[in-house]
Amino acid sequence: LKYQMEEQARHSAFIRQKKAQEEAEMKRREEEEHKLKLLEAEAEKLEQEEERRATTIQQQERKRNRELKQKQYSMALQEYQLLVAKKQQWSEYSAWYNEEVKRLNKIHKERINEAQQEI
Repeated sequence: LKYQMEEQARHSAFIRQKKAQEEAEMKRREEEEHKLKLLEAEAEKLEQEEERRATTIQQQERKRNRELKQKQYSMALQEYQLLVAKKQQWSEYSAWYNEEVKRLNKIHKERINEAQQEI
């Protein structure tokens, strides 16, 4: 009987120890799962931040490209306006020059006519 009681006590102690080990193992697993969930949440957060950063960089690049194209357009427009102004000046000068040539030719012909009449 004493042996049976000791055996039963050992068996009960073994079962309590086994149960305590299983509970400790379950608790460890739950903690690992919790840590894993935290890490997954952190990874998701980092991924979203990276996507946001990439989107911001793309937006900045598009803005810079737009500004560059606007500057290029503005410079091309100024260059065109300058060429138009120079062409206008040249046209005005050319018209004045042609009128001046006609006037001088007319004076020259009149002098020739006067000289011929005197002769």
